Amino acid sequence: MWSKNKKRLLLATLAGVLLLALAGVLIGDLLFPYLEAKSTMDPTGTLTILTHDDGTMQVQWPAGENAQSYRLQILEQDGTVLYSCVAADCSAQVPQLPTDRELTVRVSSCHGFGSWTRTGEENLEAAVKLTPPQILSLQWSADEENDTVSVSFDMAGSDLCRVFFSAGEEAPVQIEELTRGQLELRFGEGERFAIPSHDQLLHLTFRPERQEGQVYFQGSGCSITLTRDDFLTRQLDVQCVQNSDNTYTLTWSETKGAQYEVLLSTDGGESWKRLAVIPWDQPRTFTTDRLEPYTDYTLWVVSTGGQTMPDSEFAAVSQPLQLRTGAQLLYCTIWSLMDQKVFADPEATQELGTVTAGSAWCVIGIEGNYLKIRYQQQDAYIDGDYCMINLPEYVGTLCRYDITNSYASKYLVHEFGIDGVSGSVIAGYEHVRVREGEYVVPLLFPTAQKLIKAGETAAEAGYRLKIYDSYRPKIATEDIYARTSRILKNLVPASTYTGKYVSIKPPPSDWKNEDGVEETPPFDYWGLMTNYGEYSLGMFLAPGTSKHNYGIAMDLTLEDSGGNELSMQTSMHDLSWYSAFKRNNANANLLYKIMSGAGLAPISSEWWHYQDNELFDTHQFQPLRTGVSLQCWVCDCNGWRYRLPDGSFYTDCTQTIAGQPYTFDGNGYVTNGVG
Repeated sequence: MWSKNKKRLLLATLAGVLLLALAGVLIGDLLFPYLEAKSTMDPTGTLTILTHDDGTMQVQWPAGENAQSYRLQILEQDGTVLYSCVAADCSAQVPQLPTDRELTVRVSSCHGFGSWTRTGEENLEAAVKLTPPQILSLQWSADEENDTVSVSFDMAGSDLCRVFFSAGEEAPVQIEELTRGQLELRFGEGERFAIPSHDQLLHLTFRPERQEGQVYFQGSGCSITLTRDDFLTRQLDVQCVQNSDNTYTLTWSETKGAQYEVLLSTDGGESWKRLAVIPWDQPRTFTTDRLEPYTDYTLWVVSTGGQTMPDSEFAAVSQPLQLRTGAQLLYCTIWSLMDQKVFADPEATQELGTVTAGSAWCVIGIEGNYLKIRYQQQDAYIDGDYCMINLPEYVGTLCRYDITNSYASKYLVHEFGIDGVSGSVIAGYEHVRVREGEYVVPLLFPTAQKLIKAGETAAEAGYRLKIYDSYRPKIATEDIYARTSRILKNLVPASTYTGKYVSIKPPPSDWKNEDGVEETPPFDYWGLMTNYGEYSLGMFLAPGTSKHNYGIAMDLTLEDSGGNELSMQTSMHDLSWYSAFKRNNANANLLYKIMSGAGLAPISSEWWHYQDNELFDTHQFQPLRTGVSLQCWVCDCNGWRYRLPDGSFYTDCTQTIAGQPYTFDGNGYVTNGVG
């Protein structure tokens, strides 16, 4: 039998054993894994060192077996620790360290137990100089002709360079592995890479690498950024198309620069006027406003912004375009020579009414022989063969104009004045002089087209036609004839007409009387004019109707490139037999050759007079008696205005015209329709 004490002792012993067993289980569960979990590193693994521009590095290594953390140490060869850290994963950032000597990089794996940490049995360790691989002397150029980009660089301390490409914000993609510092990439349609759009950036990044034993180095990358401008040339090619209304449409190639400017010069390029600025993202085209007829212009397209050419303010320039405009029909003033029907269509099938002789209109188009006008608030057509056109508007500087009948008539009898005619304003010319040097010069439209041919011929020879008279009102013809006929029996005054009758005039050196004897004044106008009957007043001044009254004749001369009139046998409008065609000098014969070559005929008594006989013989014309003026509705690309005889316009007002009220803005354009 067990005594009570023995039982107690046995129970205590058993309890102790159980406690020890339980403690052993607990200690084993906690301690044995620690004792058995041996972490280690693969000593043959590869260390990767990524270098940054600031000299710092990121060291990376392969994961160790059973490693919960890692200790990175960088040591001198004598064991001195330069840097040490514990990393939770397989990389660590390292500050800038010496690169001039060999250091040891050591990575140890760690396994922890509570506050205890056990270092692995094997380490990953390598001795290396921390000299990073670099990309040096990176240079690149774009060949705009072939859309290629060539890159060259020095692979300092590198044996491989990876090239990455990205467009805009896209992630970089590796496109090349280079073992030498040269690369050429092709861009464009059908190529590997597309030329960027204007708002897109292309990035090329070059990352150098070096393998040195167990250490793999990757240097900091170098990048270049490409824009569309890099692929564009500086060769700006312009195409120019002349439109029918003396406007020009320009289109041009894309070049370097941020915008394009269209420039205009009227002095051969000495000075420029900017017509337009076209941003790079807008269509590369521009149409000029209507240019003046028969005028020399220079158009130039340049590119500005971005990198400019050496010693230039431009990124690219075109070759200047030398232009000479032609005749300008659109918006010209015309006058109906006589009453004529107006039609709703150019086939003249629907009659709208009648325009009166001498009425002024603005041309807004042409269909065959019919000129398009605005009649009773609708488009209408009248026969252009019976309309006079204003030459300064139609042919511009192809000719010069000095309509002296509008301010101081040049009619003389061999330099002797005609009372009431010489130096006066001839009846019917009151509205011809718009302002000094600017005149209304009407000529029948078909005849004006022949004049163009003559003017171009003169220009080719280095001359210009200068017109002293064209359309002459019948009242002017009658008035000049009547006044001149009244003085024919008067004695020639003892002085030459200069506008004041003061300059002494000697008799003509070849003056002879009817008996062939040299004679000095006094003698009468009739003898001086007609050479005593060889000619007549009617050969110089029509007694009734002149070809001028039909708008098919003109009085003109030639001037040289300096604006000097060529010397003829007499002055302009010398009403005497000295002006006869048979007495033509070389210059007068040159004028004849030019005018007759264009289909215009002379008369026997005046070297300056040419007329369109062919047109007169084929049409049923009626002479116009009254003078004309510029007063009418006129149009341009901005709208309609009402022009007064002096060439001015109604502005900032309301006026009643033909019974209809119209309101005009500050620039004279009507705001409520057109008549």
